[in-house]
Amino acid sequence: MVDRAILRPGQIVLVLVNGSDESARVAQAIVSDAYVDFRVSRRTLRPDDSGRITLSYPWVRGESYDVELLMSPTGAVRYEIEEAEPGSQSAEAA
Repeated sequence: MVDRAILRPGQIVLVLVNGSDESARVAQAIVSDAYVDFRVSRRTLRPDDSGRITLSYPWVRGESYDVELLMSPTGAVRYEIEEAEPGSQSAEAA
């Protein structure tokens, strides 16, 4: 799940928490129906671990974005950014 988002120029940083009983890793990232490049702070998140994923995306102030992280081995994490603003915002899971 996404704990919070941090918006920086050209980047969306998501703080992820693995609340499942299995290890997981981000396989692909999608922002508003477009695949985007990303970097992760930890390649694999073990159960109860947290980490950050930095998405390369030129977001626009005031716009809304749907983020989907495709996880391996299975599943997806969805997150919605409403009215994008620079800085940190608490989680609004979709």
